[in-house]
Amino acid sequence: MGKNIKNRKAGIRAGIVSALIVVMLVVAFNVPKPHIEFVNEENEKSWHIVWEGTLAQALGETSFGENTTEGYNGTGIRGVYFLNHTTNPGLASVGGAYSENVSQTFQDWANTSHLGYTNDDNFYVELAHSVNFDIVVRVAGNKSHCGTNLSGDGVFIDSYLRVNITGTGAPLGITALTPMHGVVSHNVSTEYLLYMNFYLNDTDAGTFTLSKGQSCDITLIRLEAYY
Repeated sequence: MGKNIKNRKAGIRAGIVSALIVVMLVVAFNVPKPHIEFVNEENEKSWHIVWEGTLAQALGETSFGENTTEGYNGTGIRGVYFLNHTTNPGLASVGGAYSENVSQTFQDWANTSHLGYTNDDNFYVELAHSVNFDIVVRVAGNKSHCGTNLSGDGVFIDSYLRVNITGTGAPLGITALTPMHGVVSHNVSTEYLLYMNFYLNDTDAGTFTLSKGQSCDITLIRLEAYY
C-alpha cells in the first residue's frame, strides 16, 4: 500500500514536471518576438549625371559645370589628359601611374610626350602621331555624391563615381558609352573631396595611336554619381 502511494506521488511529480515543460514550451512559442527589419538604403539610391559634355566644351573650362566649387559642392571633372600609354596604370599599392594626385604632373607627362590635355586653367590638344596613348579623366567627388553622409564622420565610397565616354575618328571609334577604369588618388574621410582618375586604354591593349594626318575627338564625357 505504502509502495503504491509513493509511486502515485512520483507520478504526480513527474506529471507536474511534464506540465511545466509543456507550459514553458507554449509560453516560449507565444511570447511576442522583437521584429528586426533591415532597411536597404541602397535601394533608395540611383545614378545621376553630375556633368556631361564634349571635350570641346571642357577646353579651358574654369568650372566644368555648376557642381565644382570648393567644399560640399566640389563634385566635377578636374581635367582630361592624353598620356603616353603605361602598362601599369593601377593603384598606388602596386606603383600604378594613375594613382597620381597632382594635376600638374599629368600635364607635364602630356607635354613631355607631345600629347594633349585640358584642365581648369589651360589646354593643349594637338596630339603627336605614332605615340600609343591613354585617355585619363580626373574627377573629384563630395560626400553628398559619393559618401555615406555630409558630416565629418562620413566616409567616401569610390564605387559611387563613374565616368563613361564616347569618341569618333581613328583610332578611337567609341560609338557606345564606354566605362573608364577608376583609380583612387586621394581618399581622406575627414576632408571634403575624394579624388579619382579614370582611364581608358583601348581595352587594355594600349593601341590608341594616331597615324600621321589622322584626328580623333572625345564626343561625350559623362560623370555620374550614385546617391
